[in-house]
Amino acid sequence: MLLDEITFTSENERFWDRLFHQFGHISAPLIYLAIGGLAGFLAGKALKGEGFGFIADIVIGIVGGWLGSFLFGMFGINIPGHMGELVTAFVGACILVYISRLMKR
Repeated sequence: MLLDEITFTSENERFWDRLFHQFGHISAPLIYLAIGGLAGFLAGKALKGEGFGFIADIVIGIVGGWLGSFLFGMFGINIPGHMGELVTAFVGACILVYISRLMKR
């Protein structure tokens, strides 16, 4: 038996690995919804507004995440982790909120 084939993980570590692989696909969309909602809410407040409502804030935050990711990619900016996702979504959501307020006038 080769040393590479031996695993030194405890039963507890294997449990969490199996749990993550089994339910990881469920938690990722929930994380993106939470980040999108927070980014949309913060963008509405940062631009001196009342927000657009719970669902609209989430949608603005998620679409803002796509817009922010596109724009950051164009300029070669990469912020890793969930905080980076929040910053990216916040910047994109601020742009969307600003454009939507211009269209309202």
